[in-house]
Amino acid sequence: MATELTSSLSNASCPALEDLALLRDFGVKERQALASAGSSVLVPQGREVIEEGASHETIFIILAGRFQVERQGVVVAELGVGQICGEMEVLNPPQASASVRALTDAMVWRITRSQIRQFLGESAEAGNQFMRLITTTFATRLSQDRD
Repeated sequence: MATELTSSLSNASCPALEDLALLRDFGVKERQALASAGSSVLVPQGREVIEEGASHETIFIILAGRFQVERQGVVVAELGVGQICGEMEVLNPPQASASVRALTDAMVWRITRSQIRQFLGESAEAGNQFMRLITTTFATRLSQDRD
């Protein structure tokens, strides 16, 4: 079962997020706005951040470490630095389609659905860029699931 993760940098700027190639199309201001909208979290090896079938409303961007994605007990992917998980359930609730567990000690940046709404209202340009990134990731995952 996924357990609550404790913020290591509660809503502070997150330099690791600001440096990700994933966000290369974001300007400095947009990266800073995005970094301050969520929080950085340490995840110990073996910890589940998303539980398949559970209600879930958080997007995670991996800053360090590796994660395993399982669907119905079958490993379907491994994720690393700069990759996103949780976007499918935030965009298409109500239940997580897979479990995501840390293979190593890791650090993620997380943002909840309510934080995303607030971020979109406060930073329109950065919010639009972030939603394009999330929907592109979502569309890529959907097309991979069909293969």
